[in-house]
Amino acid sequence: MTVHPARLLYRERLWAPWPVWLVVMSLIATLGIAYGAAAGAAVGVGTSLLAGSLAAALLLRSGAIVAVSTHELRAGRARIPLVGVGSAVALDAERTGWLRGPGIDPSAFMVMRGWIPTAVLVEILDEHDPTPYWLISSRSPARLTAAIETARTGQG
Repeated sequence: MTVHPARLLYRERLWAPWPVWLVVMSLIATLGIAYGAAAGAAVGVGTSLLAGSLAAALLLRSGAIVAVSTHELRAGRARIPLVGVGSAVALDAERTGWLRGPGIDPSAFMVMRGWIPTAVLVEILDEHDPTPYWLISSRSPARLTAAIETARTGQG
């Protein structure tokens, strides 16, 4: 039996959009001005640089990767072989909001980013896995769903 190397079918990074960066950096500038006014310009600049570096690192780290290869689905740090994956459904903003809120299943696995209004629901078939589904944020839910279905059916 020949094992073929995995081929990447889809990849998306769930980065924070520029307005989030703008708000965060504006708040940090305000913090720097406040400390600068109270303790001197050097303290204000130092505070801004330190807080800005920390905020940038956290925002960059929040950009989870969603990927589909011919062998597995990856969402953030989690991976699942496609043999354990059932159907995938692209969700609009309204359905995503409902599943994130009142319709939530506490045993579901989620890789959600609040700044992305749409998602994909992926059914989990593994009977030993208590997780009924994965809910994954995506800016392109139709493309992600198509990639999962292509990989599942072996057409990739």
